Amino acid sequence: MRTVLLTLVALLLVSGLKSEGEAEWKKRHEWARQFWGTFKITPSKPVGPDGWKMTVTFPEPGIRRIEVWQAKIVSVNDDKTEFVLENQHWNAELEEEKTLEFPFTVTKKNRKRLKGMTVSFERIGEESGSEFSMRYFPKLPPTLKHLNVSSHFGRPVMRCTFVVLAISILLLYSQRAFSEEVKVKIFNQWPQGFYGQISIDLEDEVEDGWQITLKFSKPIKELLAWNANVDASSDDKMVYILKNRFWNKKLKAKRLKFRFLGYKAKVNERAPKISGEFTRLGEESGSGFSK
Repeated sequence: MRTVLLTLVALLLVSGLKSEGEAEWKKRHEWARQFWGTFKITPSKPVGPDGWKMTVTFPEPGIRRIEVWQAKIVSVNDDKTEFVLENQHWNAELEEEKTLEFPFTVTKKNRKRLKGMTVSFERIGEESGSEFSMRYFPKLPPTLKHLNVSSHFGRPVMRCTFVVLAISILLLYSQRAFSEEVKVKIFNQWPQGFYGQISIDLEDEVEDGWQITLKFSKPIKELLAWNANVDASSDDKMVYILKNRFWNKKLKAKRLKFRFLGYKAKVNERAPKISGEFTRLGEESGSGFSK
């Protein structure tokens, strides 16, 4: 009897690590050889720093590849009917009942409609903590206590030294002018919409958040972005403000890129031309547009 009880407890613990109810997917659009949708993960309890994985299963072969931007593909079986995704470093920990939503695309080998895809969610590691914490270790700027000025220097030398220090501090904390170009490329379009990629080569680190102003040559109905929030839009729907999400407020000096999806204001019209402007956010920032 004790063995049976232990077996039941073990089965319950294992089943608690994997739950299809915590992950789901939704279809957004499907055309000849591609499918676009969103994954949603809503954990029933907090996910710890070890992270999570999600298994995407197709009922039959016919998939060429999957692309995701907020998870990484860690394994694929031989006939490409099972894809295992794992968290990125910045979204390993998840809050209880808080939904993580991110888009994906599937490229098919044929024109058959995609049916019967299933997803399952699993916590990595045996311990998933009950507390949610975002870990970030900032780089501290140098302070005056690290700067040594010997007392035997003469008064003129001391005066010159402090002038140099003052200028250095002003240069360190003054705003620097950047000329970072926003590149926008449209990959595909169809009668109702279009999708593409935004990329910026950052010249320096971003500390206090960022925003991208997109200007369209004609009005669009709606704009969705993978790694940014659509914060505001102009009344004529020709200018949209994108702002960072909570996990990518701070950026390193490298390329920032993410996908976007636009819905046309009129069916069958050509996709608009798009230009963009990247801005570092500080204490004073506002879009001036309606949300």
